[in-house]
Amino acid sequence: EIDANGILNVGAMDKTTGTQESITITADKGRPSQEEIDEMLKAAEEFAEDDKRMMETVQAKNQLESTVYRLKNQIDDEEQGLGSQISEEDKDTIIEACDDVISWLDENTDADRDDYKEKQAEF
Repeated sequence: EIDANGILNVGAMDKTTGTQESITITADKGRPSQEEIDEMLKAAEEFAEDDKRMMETVQAKNQLESTVYRLKNQIDDEEQGLGSQISEEDKDTIIEACDDVISWLDENTDADRDDYKEKQAEF
């Protein structure tokens, strides 16, 4: 049976010997104490700003990569993309700029959000 506090009381009896045993299982086993919960919440609050900054950095990097690769693919597409609409000289200039950004991304894996945004504006 389970009582109102979530405590499970289990009883068993051996019918041949008449021996009876019971066990009580509480919901507290393996659960963190209130002190541990408060400590976890405090740590989460402390790292919230760092987490937000990291998310913004990843988003800025993804946006830069997406822009560069999308443009590069459009230049390479001679049938439907920009490849059929611009001169070879312009294609070479754009592809060179894309390759420069890709190289920069590979060399600056520890860049922060502002670095990515600056490179996006420069591109």
